[in-house]
Amino acid sequence: MEKDLIKKHHAFLYISEDENALLILTDFLKTNLDFDINSNLDYWQKDTDTFGIDESRELKNRHLSKALGESGRKVFVVRTKFITNEAQNALLKILEEPQPNSFFFFILPSSENLLPTLMSRFMPIKRMADRPKREKSVAAPFEMDYFLSLSIPARIRLLAQIIEDKDKGEAKKFLNHLEVALRKKVKLKEISDEQVNAFEIISKSRNYLNNRSASVKIILENVAMVIPRV
Repeated sequence: MEKDLIKKHHAFLYISEDENALLILTDFLKTNLDFDINSNLDYWQKDTDTFGIDESRELKNRHLSKALGESGRKVFVVRTKFITNEAQNALLKILEEPQPNSFFFFILPSSENLLPTLMSRFMPIKRMADRPKREKSVAAPFEMDYFLSLSIPARIRLLAQIIEDKDKGEAKKFLNHLEVALRKKVKLKEISDEQVNAFEIISKSRNYLNNRSASVKIILENVAMVIPRV
């Protein structure tokens, strides 16, 4: 990605689960923006599992402050697993009319939960390092057909690790794979009301997970109880 192109844009999305993602970004900033993060008062970084409305307000306030360095450039880096819908809507306002020489970098493990309106503001960075980025395959945490055949208590035991970790990302992956498995078993012309309800529950559960205060335990245990046994 050329320096001139970088300097003409202001919001960037880096999809990566690499533990060294921040180091790669640091090199990227030096190479493309001549920006060194070390002891730089114009650099702001937020590391959090969930980026919510409070964090977006903090970013807004930092963004409105005057640059202290001679270059006038300010760099904001957010490394998170999940951004709430409320925070995404707040980010839209920040990214629509940013201060001059402000650059925003978001590092996330996936873009699947981002609103289309926010995605349209980002320039994706597909490769920061010289080596090609390895694509990580997303596998189901266990066989979905096996899950669907189990009793409610057995299903909940199978979901115990995701529930214990309160991992919204893994919970969403589970719901996605569950939906695919159900669709393979359903004939659209013969779909029952119970099966229609099952798909609606999966969809609503996925949406509930977008809420910052959502309980992974309650959502997944409810799915385990109400999805029909097949």
